[in-house]
Amino acid sequence: MEKRQPFIPSYDPQTVVLAGTIQSADIILPKNTQTVRVSNTGGSSCYVKIGKPGITASNTDLFIQARTPIIPIFITKNSDDTVLRAVSAAGTTIIVESGESGY
Repeated sequence: MEKRQPFIPSYDPQTVVLAGTIQSADIILPKNTQTVRVSNTGGSSCYVKIGKPGITASNTDLFIQARTPIIPIFITKNSDDTVLRAVSAAGTTIIVESGESGY
């Protein structure tokens, strides 16, 4: 069994509120981090995508279920990806934190 690596946060958590219907937001990520931890504390699900400025997110991207503050999703990213784009059909609140490991 492979040993799980602890998440080492860079202590820059960002809370984003997507209000109303079909809302989206860009969250700026530090360039030289390899992991992003995403939690959805709101009442609606959302989709996220990581990449460079100008990316779009849709319902074909990574699904983040509503009300998952205890079970965050860890996403490994390329070092030059600097944007997390989130979209929600009904609005929600997500917490995004960059760091290392966590997988």
